[in-house]
Amino acid sequence: MRRTKIVCTIGPATSTDEKLGQLMEAGMNVARLNCSHGTTAERLDCIRRIRAAAERHGRPIAVFLDLRGPRLRMGRLPPEGRRLQAGEDVLLATEGAETAGLAGAALPVQSPFLAAGVSAGQSIFVDDGNVELSVSSTDGVAIRCRVVRGGRLTSHKGINAPGAHLALPILEPEDLVDLQAGIREGIDAVAVSFVRHEEDLRQVRAAVHAFRPGLPLIAKMETSQALERLDPILDESEAVMVARGDLGVEMPIERVPLIQKRLIALARARGKPVITATQMLESMVEQERPTRAEASDVANAVLDGTDAVMLSAETSVGRYPVQAVQVMDRIIGSVESESMSRGADGGESSTPPDSALAVSKAACHAAATLAARAVVVFTQSGSTAAAVSRCRPVCPIAAFTPSPEVCRWLNFTWGVVSQTMPLASTLESMIPEMELRLRASRMAGPGDTVVLVAGSPVELRPRANFLKVHTLP
Repeated sequence: MRRTKIVCTIGPATSTDEKLGQLMEAGMNVARLNCSHGTTAERLDCIRRIRAAAERHGRPIAVFLDLRGPRLRMGRLPPEGRRLQAGEDVLLATEGAETAGLAGAALPVQSPFLAAGVSAGQSIFVDDGNVELSVSSTDGVAIRCRVVRGGRLTSHKGINAPGAHLALPILEPEDLVDLQAGIREGIDAVAVSFVRHEEDLRQVRAAVHAFRPGLPLIAKMETSQALERLDPILDESEAVMVARGDLGVEMPIERVPLIQKRLIALARARGKPVITATQMLESMVEQERPTRAEASDVANAVLDGTDAVMLSAETSVGRYPVQAVQVMDRIIGSVESESMSRGADGGESSTPPDSALAVSKAACHAAATLAARAVVVFTQSGSTAAAVSRCRPVCPIAAFTPSPEVCRWLNFTWGVVSQTMPLASTLESMIPEMELRLRASRMAGPGDTVVLVAGSPVELRPRANFLKVHTLP
């Protein structure tokens, strides 16, 4: 049973009822909707389709919105674009201002903040770093640049300015529209793009609180500024995403693999889900098989201990979206079958131990010693399941919760198979129903051993303080 979760970006290639069902059968656990593309109405329709497909296929698929964030972009260029040559001098100016006597050939930029935030000698990257410019001078309105690496520019390509401190708001009016609409349709989390510091997350949380208090936030780590504020950013978020695409533009690309490992280790130490993203099976946008290097990339993320791996263009606009999920499922399964046979990996903890973590570690140790089929968790908030997942047991984690929202949120968490189930007043009264459900899902059968973890008494909603070894009759 696969432990590492698969996140699929839904787009034109996969938004039909048929394709959504195929993705779920292939192994999708979480659906991502990228607010940088499409309309709010299209995303709402997609959420409804995902929910309906999940109901038909009997799967608690989680859905999250990935907000646009304070992304810098080129303005509108002619349909043929503009080709830049190395050594050429160019002018960048705020869209609309580039025709106000600055220069007829100025390149339009959508943000008025860029010219005020850069200085001579800094680099500006466009289109994921395919074009590189060096700032010669800026007057706060227009930027004179020398082309270092040329190429063809087209409308609305992304801009990165590493080291620049830009006064960009974390939320634009269109983000608030997306938030309110998505929350109304029951999304399970919000991903915050281009986080720079913890205050960005506080502002998003305040906006989310007005619509739905407690909705989890996923901090996307993709700026050099964020890496300087890791601890407070982790404190302010419920999960993190290693967004390697922009990280590889914001800093030297050779640093990205070590940053990935560091972020995964830090998130695991805090017991927070971590998603590894960007170009994992990029060649499958056009090809039916991935490269060997891509297969190794997915495998290494699994070995690093990531909770989830994410497909972007592969499933949103690719020619082989279902095959991409199937390939990722096979790679993960192969790696886990080998790595899990070596025993549980509890990871390092950066937080003071408590009863829930102590009980979770003991449960995982007992499960390994007894060759248990599952660690069974009764949880109301999901925190007990997360604590067990943090200890990386050798067997699956069966989580039973009365909350559909918690059930879907646990789809982000390594090793957890979640189901909704009403919680009774005592643990003993819930065991017969638990046995029925384990047998129905084939997670355990007659004579099999499972390890139970819960908080007792149930009605007081305590943290995990109870462990029991149980044999199914």
